[in-house]
Amino acid sequence: MLLYLELASLAKPAPLLDSFPAQFDCDGGVSLRPDKATIKTFLRDGLVAHRVLGWQLVFDLTDAGRLYAIEARGRATKAHL
Repeated sequence: MLLYLELASLAKPAPLLDSFPAQFDCDGGVSLRPDKATIKTFLRDGLVAHRVLGWQLVFDLTDAGRLYAIEARGRATKAHL
């Protein structure tokens, strides 16, 4: 989830807050997509909800998803110490 949120923070024209798209358009015309099994797990566990923004499918963090991301950041920070 942290990777997807980080990639979304680099989105243009405007970064998504607590959300990430179903398709990341990269420089050079390359497109990447989040892992389908991971997204299904996030949806099943209530960590994300989906919506359509313009023409693109977007996944928004739920309250549970935000807590999950905060805890994951804490674990990642501790691992680097």
